[in-house]
Amino acid sequence: MPEKKETVAVEGLGASQIIAMALGTFEKLNWNTKYAGDNILVAYTPKSWNKWDLEITAESTDGELTITSKQVHNEAFDMAGRNKKRIAEFLSAFSEVKTGTTDNNIQEWATKINGLQQQTIIAAQEEVKQAEEINKVLNLSAGNLYVTYGIIGINVMVFALMAFSGVDIMSPTVIDIIKWGGNHKDYTHAGEWWRIFTSMFEHIGILHLLLNMYALYSLAAYLEPMLGKIRYVSAYLTTGIAAGLISLWWHKDLDIVSAGASGAIFGMYGVMLALLLTNLIPKHVRNGLLQSILIFVGYNIFYGLKPNSGIDNSAHIGGFVSGLAVGFLFYFSLRKKESGNSGLSLSAGFLAVAAIAIYLVVGSGEKNDDAKFNRSLNKFSEMELKAL
Repeated sequence: MPEKKETVAVEGLGASQIIAMALGTFEKLNWNTKYAGDNILVAYTPKSWNKWDLEITAESTDGELTITSKQVHNEAFDMAGRNKKRIAEFLSAFSEVKTGTTDNNIQEWATKINGLQQQTIIAAQEEVKQAEEINKVLNLSAGNLYVTYGIIGINVMVFALMAFSGVDIMSPTVIDIIKWGGNHKDYTHAGEWWRIFTSMFEHIGILHLLLNMYALYSLAAYLEPMLGKIRYVSAYLTTGIAAGLISLWWHKDLDIVSAGASGAIFGMYGVMLALLLTNLIPKHVRNGLLQSILIFVGYNIFYGLKPNSGIDNSAHIGGFVSGLAVGFLFYFSLRKKESGNSGLSLSAGFLAVAAIAIYLVVGSGEKNDDAKFNRSLNKFSEMELKAL
């Protein structure tokens, strides 16, 4: 995050006097001084509807004052030079404060700094307590994202193989998508039930891949450590399969091929939302995550309602709803901190239900004559196209 630092000489004054004047300067500028340590203050500039606040740190030694201005809201650049301007503003006000400061002012500011130091200690203890609560639930310190990296790796590998085979990385054809395992009623209902699974790892263009992998990674930092690898994998596969089955049912009268990890990803967002709707996660963490998930899901489903959007909303909704169900069921085992064997049993149960659902919806063999005929016709058309 962008920051700027500047050190100035303050001749003839000790560190405690300088830091006291720094507090007086913050008060003069109406900046909110929030933390204090040994000869160090941290304040925040006012924020408005179009500007984030900046973090200003004043640190003193005998005869010197160091001011640091930092943007703390994930900004990538300081194009407007706000850090430089705030430092200049502070130093100008500090010069005025220094000129008019009395011994009484120094004593008054020193008393306030002592009070801030006590508040800082209390705030730090509270943050440690909250961090322990969060870690107890989310297991962030012991968790890693190996499963997520594996899922991302499989998706990238499949896309790379498609590209090396000559598939257009921006706009693959319908035939290409079907060839690489896309979910299409004429093929899936004709006995190729595995397309429900393979379509989860195939993407329709590089932009589709990048957006899906980013959405998965953004959530995984919280969800994978909290669920553990067994629950996480089973939730991903179960919701992805549910999304594929719902898409197949929804488009039973349409000639549509679907592919992508978004159904499973929406499922994982559903799992997270279900857990956020319980008391499992501390409230001070819950609200921010809840807002982010609702915005993500709401925007994507709303955008998918647009005509010709190319988005399979049925898969998104199917994955999301199944994720809610999975999440609520996982909640009971997570709340009771049951053993890994219990998590394994529940996860195995989900996958068994998914397998049974595939059998009931798709069937295990070529039982649908119409689907079989259409698949043969499509293959004939593909061969004819290649011949031409």
